[in-house]
Amino acid sequence: MQVWAKLRNNTPRLILYGFAAGVAVVLAVAMMKDDSESQEKLAQLRQMVAETPLLPGLRKHQTSEYSQNGKAIVVISYYSKASYEEVRDFYSKELVAKGWGTPVEEAGPDFGFDSGTRALTFRNGEFLIVIGEEKSAGFIFFYRWERQ
Repeated sequence: MQVWAKLRNNTPRLILYGFAAGVAVVLAVAMMKDDSESQEKLAQLRQMVAETPLLPGLRKHQTSEYSQNGKAIVVISYYSKASYEEVRDFYSKELVAKGWGTPVEEAGPDFGFDSGTRALTFRNGEFLIVIGEEKSAGFIFFYRWERQ
């Protein structure tokens, strides 16, 4: 009987603890789902990288990856003596033939590119490939997915 009396006196506290535990479980499951979705998309981006034809003369310099919070990105920098026009023409032909949309050409993004650079953006569903000119080294390829 004393156990029931203690439980009855602590019912509000037990309900609060139960609610907090339930919220924690829901958040943990949501974060795991998000993380697994981002990881799955990162795996798809890696496959896209492997399937992207390489312009002769491009030499891989560095690769980095990120996946979390509804985003996945693979960034690869290449050394090259190829001109921007050669890269643009090659990838416009090759990626469009593989189902990517017609590229949009813009001034290079602001993150690390020298001023006066250019970039091509290709879209295929929820994925993007941005090929940016890096005047000091060559080109940077961004493979990107972000949950809409």
